[in-house]
Amino acid sequence: MNEFDAYMLHLISSIDFVLVKDVAPAVVDRIKNSAETNVYSAYDQTQYMRRKSLTQDDAYDRSAEGLTLTIDNTTTGNAEQAGEGYDPGEIGDIIESGIGYHWHRSQIYQSQQPRPWMEQGLDDSIKDHSAENALESGLLALGF
Repeated sequence: MNEFDAYMLHLISSIDFVLVKDVAPAVVDRIKNSAETNVYSAYDQTQYMRRKSLTQDDAYDRSAEGLTLTIDNTTTGNAEQAGEGYDPGEIGDIIESGIGYHWHRSQIYQSQQPRPWMEQGLDDSIKDHSAENALESGLLALGF
């Protein structure tokens, strides 16, 4: 491996590190804001208590590899409401699409109202330059 190849590996590794350490928190912040606006404010629930889990930091797994940042929402169905209507496993896709709810008598099941928030949060972090600014400041902090 020559000096250039070694530097490129170091650069890619550093960028992946900054993507997780600095960029992901900025993006997740915008995603959480989007969840508040596009999920929770989209309708008033009447049949259950909201956990607001989509606005919690620990609901998002972050990883980066090969210059690609991945953010996954890991929110699961509310086990406290087991029985009719309990959606087991991760429920992000159900919320985003409005399809797949198990609680047949609920307002949200009957309307099958999609409430996408992840992509909107990512778009917001690009539009307001928070992702770009986090990447720049993170790389500067590493000496690039």
